Amino acid sequence: MQTASPPVPGILSQTAAVSAGAVVARCVSVVRGVALARLLDPTGYGQLNGLLLVAEYGDRSHLGTLNAMGRNAPISIGAGDLEEAEAIAGAALFVTLCTSTIVTVGILIAAILSPWPMKQRIALALMGPVVFCSQLHLFQNILARTRLRMHLMSGLRMWNAVAQLVFAVGCGFLWGLPGVVGGVAIGTLLTVILGNRRLGGYPRIKTDWARVKGLLRIGLPLVWITSMYTVLESLGRIAVLRWLGTAQLGQFAIALVAVSVMAFIPSAVGQVLSPRIMRAYGRKETQGVEFLLREPILLLGLLLPIVGGIGAVAMPWAVATFLPRFEAAIVPGQILLLNFTPYALRAFSSEVLVASSRLYRIALLQSLGIVLLAGLVAISLTMGWGIVGVAGSTAIVYWAYGVSMMAAALRVRRKQPGEIARFVSSALIPTVWIAFVCVFLRLAAASLDKNVASLGWSMVSVLTIALASSPLLWFAIQRLKLLRRAQSQ
Repeated sequence: MQTASPPVPGILSQTAAVSAGAVVARCVSVVRGVALARLLDPTGYGQLNGLLLVAEYGDRSHLGTLNAMGRNAPISIGAGDLEEAEAIAGAALFVTLCTSTIVTVGILIAAILSPWPMKQRIALALMGPVVFCSQLHLFQNILARTRLRMHLMSGLRMWNAVAQLVFAVGCGFLWGLPGVVGGVAIGTLLTVILGNRRLGGYPRIKTDWARVKGLLRIGLPLVWITSMYTVLESLGRIAVLRWLGTAQLGQFAIALVAVSVMAFIPSAVGQVLSPRIMRAYGRKETQGVEFLLREPILLLGLLLPIVGGIGAVAMPWAVATFLPRFEAAIVPGQILLLNFTPYALRAFSSEVLVASSRLYRIALLQSLGIVLLAGLVAISLTMGWGIVGVAGSTAIVYWAYGVSMMAAALRVRRKQPGEIARFVSSALIPTVWIAFVCVFLRLAAASLDKNVASLGWSMVSVLTIALASSPLLWFAIQRLKLLRRAQSQ
């Protein structure tokens, strides 16, 4: 089998560009979330997040053709068949337009038949345009990523975040919940129009049914997997909405906003590495695939716990200052922040398993994760632990699912159990260390009778985390130097 040097040229610069865009987009999204939470109160914010579940599941309406496009088009490019890559994109666009239209009409009918109050029915109806425009925005992102136009992809994300902030908050101030949803639709539509101009138009729509069937054959298992991701990530919110109500969902949603700040880092790196992993498989570069699996996990395993630790100790002050009505979100947010790293690192393992056609392994691990989470959430709610128990259940699944995904990907690379154990330990020991420091700070505050929400104690805690993280930063810098040397060779 052919091997080659790690395909890293451009990775660091494009990761920096995508990361910068992701930072801006994520910060703007957090500002939007905080502004909407202040505007709507916990109950209204919970209703909004309940409606956004419709968009999350509606995002799978393309039936996996966009997932298949994201896999097959880079592989075709890696094999030197650019014409086939464009044809794949055209067929995926055809399916996306058809299915998005059907889903939009279905949401409108559901809103008309709903027994909800009029404002909530209008908001639900407006979720149809949100889903339709979001599908086109997703297609644009995958198309730009496939062509390695990472700067454009980053710019579209930033524009979308800013446009949604302006219109969602502005329209929400005027018309409440329906205005917020309508503002999101307007912002996404403007992003789609801009993206079409910057991409120079879409690929020609292909109605080649043989190619469509090929995309569906690959895409349906992929969309099943991404749908199970959605179930895994939304099950806690659904349980809170069903058994604790919209006000508690609003509190839990603020905890998830805190985690979303941390999530942008692996997301940005994954957007850059995904097409390269697929291209490496297309060129049968085994060494390159292993490099692209190993290095991001080890590097982010050092950096993500630092971000989570700082976020966890700063959250009490941030909530008390900006969202005093959401105090119940603090402890769940801290639990999720300190335990998110294993789940975040699973993204790179997933790309390798998808590229190597090991979809059944992902589906099996997802199914087990969903069953485990459902059981733990049921127990926590039965015991009366509320959203803190839901957050703790989610944290356990973060670890179980993240570790098992890494192990599965390493087994594909023919690693032995001892090698897998050493690698996973190296990646996750920093998470344990930072969590230990945060628990120590919490106990110290209790013993010293300090207010954890005060600015003074928050600054002391952040400085302590920074000091405890200095060895992790040193190791991260050394790994970055290795990456730069690999890029220059």
